[in-house]
Amino acid sequence: MIRFKQKNDSITFFSLAPILVLIAADMDVWLVSRGYPGLIITEGITTEEMDISANRKTLTHREGRAIDVRTHDIDIFDIQDLIKFIEDKYGFFGAISSETGDRNLIVFGDKNHLDHMHIQVARFN
Repeated sequence: MIRFKQKNDSITFFSLAPILVLIAADMDVWLVSRGYPGLIITEGITTEEMDISANRKTLTHREGRAIDVRTHDIDIFDIQDLIKFIEDKYGFFGAISSETGDRNLIVFGDKNHLDHMHIQVARFN
């Protein structure tokens, strides 16, 4: 069962981009099938003030196109397997970098994302 660090994220969960809700549900099922309690979303939709405070460079959270997922209680090998599973299945939906033009669905392990996964989807109009 998907859990939320902040109550507001549970309230706004279904306001996220529909494909992001599907990805989160699939991640939750994957984790539960491997013996974990499930997905924990630590950040969902944000405000401008929250983005400024977190020094965010993009609007993905504010636009409901990104979530952050807790990883510190998941084995690193399972994190790697989960990322591969989700990227293989949903990678096409990843957000497109304004700097490189690359499509990135999951950001994990860089200096800003060592303690969580950032899942981000592109704008589809």
